[in-house]
Amino acid sequence: MQFPDVIGEGDQLLITVFGQPDMSADVLVGASGIITLPLVGVIEVKGKTASEVAMQFARKLEQGQYLLDPKVSVKVVQQISRSFSVLGEVLRPGRYPLQGPVSMLEALSLAGGTTTRADKSLRVLRRKLSASATAPQEVLSLKLDLEEGKNQTALMQSVLPNDVLIIGQQKNFYVYGEVRRPGMYPVETELNIMRVLAIGGGVTDRGSTSRMLIYRKSDSGNIQAVPATLTDPVLPGDVVFVNERIF
Repeated sequence: MQFPDVIGEGDQLLITVFGQPDMSADVLVGASGIITLPLVGVIEVKGKTASEVAMQFARKLEQGQYLLDPKVSVKVVQQISRSFSVLGEVLRPGRYPLQGPVSMLEALSLAGGTTTRADKSLRVLRRKLSASATAPQEVLSLKLDLEEGKNQTALMQSVLPNDVLIIGQQKNFYVYGEVRRPGMYPVETELNIMRVLAIGGGVTDRGSTSRMLIYRKSDSGNIQAVPATLTDPVLPGDVVFVNERIF
């Protein structure tokens, strides 16, 4: 199954009037779905095929008595309106042609899959079908769990023309000091110190839960060390440090 080969906003057209180079034009379809051509002025092209636009231009040339039986050719040089973009943490970010049904999972595959820095979220920017060209875009949010094969139903929904798929960058926290598995971990849910310690394998025999610090970057960019308790929230970028107990 192929999408109808119709012209849309942002498409680039090469219009040739045979034997009349001055009437030929290389035009870009505007946001309102129109183009402006020599002699005849504005023509609405959105939703029409290239052959329909060619016949429309030829008819206007003949009706205006500019040419008798004009021969017109319209070629879609670049069809932006039938494409989608994949951006963010994928291996091959960019714009891809939409020549038939493509699922979101297939779109991510075309873009090379996600990078090691990718988080498990997919944002989709999509213009509302009933909105004008200048209307705000609607943001759809999906959760990805490709490794575990979860949420596959949502990922099988089709990409629409002009969709922008964005894979976000993973947000991490760090836990060091007297924990059994120090290191960097992804922030996947709301966290507090108690949960962070569990993720880090628990406190060692030498560690003290009463001598913990959170290193956090302030709005001014400075790193501040704040004493922490078990119920304190942990934010992306935080470093949790567990000190040795004092004997």
